[in-house]
Amino acid sequence: MDLSAEPEPVPVLCPRCRRELAPHDIFPGGRHATVAICVSCGGQWMNRSDLERLSEVVEPVVVEWRRLRPPEEQAAGLDCPECQVKVRMAKVRSARDAQVVLDQCGRCGGVWLDGNELRAIQQDSLLTLLSGLEGARSVH
Repeated sequence: MDLSAEPEPVPVLCPRCRRELAPHDIFPGGRHATVAICVSCGGQWMNRSDLERLSEVVEPVVVEWRRLRPPEEQAAGLDCPECQVKVRMAKVRSARDAQVVLDQCGRCGGVWLDGNELRAIQQDSLLTLLSGLEGARSVH
């Protein structure tokens, strides 16, 4: 038995469905991030700086089709998938979209997004974008 061998890495499990998360590179709007994705529920685990960078992406759409989890499911407490000790993540509303409730670990700083939440954060309807431009013009 070789005691000097590296220990096997502990798999990172989805906080919703407990399936193993798979590393995946994403490139929305030309920005790169390596996230861990649950192939079962579509959730994504990433660090806070990646979320901040990815939140800068604005995808104009004619109509925003949201497929977010119901509020009662979003309100359920989730444990951090990264920390080796049990840590309950805090619920945080997205600065870009108040309907998106993120789960953030206060210990490691990681952020959990349920399936479709990143897309909801990045999409803005053309009407919203145009009203924002009009509001910016009327200030000057």
